[in-house]
Amino acid sequence: MGRGWLALALAVATPAYAGPPPASLDAMGWLQRMYAASQKLSFSGTFIYQQGQQMETSRIVRMVDATGSHERVEVLDGMPREILRDNDDVTAYLPGTLTVKVEKKTVARPFPGLAPENVKDLGALYEVRKGDVWRVAGTECQSIELHPKDAMRYGQRLCADVATGMLLKAQT
Repeated sequence: MGRGWLALALAVATPAYAGPPPASLDAMGWLQRMYAASQKLSFSGTFIYQQGQQMETSRIVRMVDATGSHERVEVLDGMPREILRDNDDVTAYLPGTLTVKVEKKTVARPFPGLAPENVKDLGALYEVRKGDVWRVAGTECQSIELHPKDAMRYGQRLCADVATGMLLKAQT
């Protein structure tokens, strides 16, 4: 599990996701809860992504309302850039080159990249285990471990906020 990691220090701005009581959930139930939280909750915070020796920090604000989801991602390291997402409309601004790109999002890939149909199929590819409760960014966090059943995949360790189900940390 040493390939890369990401962490989110999030301040969730909406009421806690009203799903099943966390204590009653198994590992697959937690993965479903993480997906639901990623679709229903508004949040703001800091996103840190590392792959090998390269690390990138971004500030992210996401609002979910009756009109859909709206995001602002500001990259804080390296070349400055800002990405605005308003449902399927994506605008990228690169101030260093005075460039603005406007596109339609072609594939809906929700953070953390888990779709409900993929969650139920994970059991064929991974042994999914409920781990310990940790503390991440000052918040109680339930860990879920994905152990690959073959050499074609990497293992993953995910950690979700106990109160909301929002993914706070992922490690490959």
